Amino acid sequence: MHRTVCFSLGASALFISAAAVAQEDAGRYELDRLIEGRVAGQPVECVPSFSNSRITIISRTALVFESAGVVYVNVPENHGQLKDRDAVQTRTFGTRLCRTDIVTTFEPITGAYTGNISLQEFVPYRRAD
Repeated sequence: MHRTVCFSLGASALFISAAAVAQEDAGRYELDRLIEGRVAGQPVECVPSFSNSRITIISRTALVFESAGVVYVNVPENHGQLKDRDAVQTRTFGTRLCRTDIVTTFEPITGAYTGNISLQEFVPYRRAD
């Protein structure tokens, strides 16, 4: 019995791991689609003022902010926690969102807390000339 349980747990872990990899691949594909035809600029610490409606969460991959035709990509330290079905609440200490600001995710229907996101530098992507 013990060996069967260990095998089942091991098989479950492999399945979960494969599913996580598939989600990351899907997220990477979606991100590539959003920045297609754009060129990456130098990473920046903060992004200009933005509207929460312009934030896109890409599951297990990145947060994407659009402002004035520029797409800013942030791959948080804990990007594996991102779920595209979550909503984002930001707590900024000024008029810009910076990597040191607090970003909380929550389930939009119930308002249940789902986590905090540790932002990194933002990479701006502008249309190629």
